[in-house]
Amino acid sequence: MKLLKSKWLLFLIFIIAFVLLDLQIQNVTLSQRGIVLGIGIDKESDEYIVTSEILAPSNLGAENYQKNRLLCLERGKTLEEAFEKMDKALGVRVSLRHIVLVVLGESMLVGGEYGPLMDLFVGNDVSDSTYIVGIDSSAKSLFNATPPLYSTISYKISETFRSHDIESGLVSTNIKDFFKMYLSESGGIYIPVVEVEKGNMEESGGNGKKEETDSIKFGKIAILDKTGQKLILNDIESEGLSFIYSNVNEANLYIESDDGKSGFDVDILNTSTKKVFDVKNKLLTLKVNMWVKMGNLKSDSPEDYIEPFSKEKFELVGKTVEKSIQNAYLACHKKGVDILGIATGFHKRLGKDYKKVIGDDYLNKVNVKVEVNLIKK
Repeated sequence: MKLLKSKWLLFLIFIIAFVLLDLQIQNVTLSQRGIVLGIGIDKESDEYIVTSEILAPSNLGAENYQKNRLLCLERGKTLEEAFEKMDKALGVRVSLRHIVLVVLGESMLVGGEYGPLMDLFVGNDVSDSTYIVGIDSSAKSLFNATPPLYSTISYKISETFRSHDIESGLVSTNIKDFFKMYLSESGGIYIPVVEVEKGNMEESGGNGKKEETDSIKFGKIAILDKTGQKLILNDIESEGLSFIYSNVNEANLYIESDDGKSGFDVDILNTSTKKVFDVKNKLLTLKVNMWVKMGNLKSDSPEDYIEPFSKEKFELVGKTVEKSIQNAYLACHKKGVDILGIATGFHKRLGKDYKKVIGDDYLNKVNVKVEVNLIKK
């Protein structure tokens, strides 16, 4: 009996020692592990190229962001292989749970191989709210840009999307949005496109000294389907799509006169768009509500006064917004992309036999109507 108790005691001591050792190993690993903020994915021939932006664990104060920012690049026949190589290079297992940004290079956008992305994100517990953007060059080139002072490339881009002030022409797409569109009946996908502008000067502190950084610019939107990128919308078309899928607010919109020789600015306070599907008439109506600033709302000071719009100008604002939305839809329509989610909308209302009603060639059979309701503030 005493022998049995001794064996159990030794076994218990062994288990406790093993657990304590394991905890110590984990503690060391966590203390040495950097935080993966963002990843960029490119494709070259039959290899994936993965670039990770990592924040080193020591001295994580805001003033040390650039000093502790690391880039790690690895290649692999699969995404999993590339990340396994990254694990070995860093000496720890790379965790993607806290990333805020995924960048798809031009090769990934055009290639259309989005299934492996879904496997990677699901398998690594990547947050659904992680933003995803495209670039018309390599994702690697974006992370090689000089980041803003007191920030990183990943944080800077994600902060733009989290901002309450959404400019016209800007849409945000997170991982949940991306794969919801990818797996939908419509299959049309939109993601914002970023570009790098070199040579921006930022003040580095209260001493008046400036340091050179690179600016991240937005304004264009890539349109994809399950086979890859179909087009990049121009500025006007991107503006139109943003009125459908973003709550544009605190934005300025330039309205060009009919003769094209002059124009005026309008302040957009907020927008909202509702899709109304008419099954009987095979019609999709986009009902756009737009709150605009019409006159002085700032103060009684003469220099702050904004001349109220005439009836003609007011109507021109509505026509301009309507035309930009139509331009966005028609540009996608020409490439055979259902960016408005027409198939998805009719499927929800008619079930799996929806194509018996709207047909396989539904993009040419379903009419799209845009109604813009301007509300003066």
